[in-house]
Amino acid sequence: MRTTAVPQLPWRLTFDLARREVERRYRGSLLGLGWVVLGPFLLLGIYTFVYSFVLGVKVPGQDRVGFVVWLYAGLTMFAFFSDVLTAMPPAIRNNPSYVKKLIFPLEALIWARLLAALFFFAVNTSLLVLFVLVTQRAVHVTLLLVPVLLVPIVLLAAGIGTALASLGVFVRDVDELIRPGLRVLFYATPIAYPESLVPAGVRGLLRLNPLTGLVENYRRLVVFGTSPEWTTLASLVICAALLLWAGDAIFHKLRPGFADVI
Repeated sequence: MRTTAVPQLPWRLTFDLARREVERRYRGSLLGLGWVVLGPFLLLGIYTFVYSFVLGVKVPGQDRVGFVVWLYAGLTMFAFFSDVLTAMPPAIRNNPSYVKKLIFPLEALIWARLLAALFFFAVNTSLLVLFVLVTQRAVHVTLLLVPVLLVPIVLLAAGIGTALASLGVFVRDVDELIRPGLRVLFYATPIAYPESLVPAGVRGLLRLNPLTGLVENYRRLVVFGTSPEWTTLASLVICAALLLWAGDAIFHKLRPGFADVI
């Protein structure tokens, strides 16, 4: 089994690329990095209005304020994977000068975008903790276990991202497939609706989606202050590790042809 190139990455270069990626996203806008905070609030307001006020979705044991916090937790996790999925296909393709340098570690381009997505995830998590503190008058000690949850999150995102970045060099249609794919992923994950509303016969299929387990355990740790589902987490780590290995295999298989296509 091939080991990934993650430990050999020049991390100073990778972090610098990640910083540039964060700055590039909001370069030229009036509010700049202020959109990091304002953007999630606007999205939360839209989804709260549609699902709570229009559709009347309720979470057992939660009032309307509790629903907002619960919803924000789901949106935070989805936003992270949405950032990764949309940023990865052109990650290598849009940097031909780096591709043609034989000594440049192209993995850094992939991990830089992953680190940028993690930065936004950390900001959203901080805002979520603030919401919990204001609404529940406390911060749960289970918040300390969030780094444990980051293991399957990072492995899963890295595996999918590496595969998408590699395929994106050769198949431009990957970019177009991401948009409908994200819509399917959103509705196939209990983000804006509780899992209890799903018919019992369908919940098994819902659990096949790795994002379902990540969202539910993220809410348990940050919002509800309960222990994670350790069996689910263990399964997610194994699944994510296999995906990372597969993504790395795809990358090394396709890498010799990058320069020829670009």
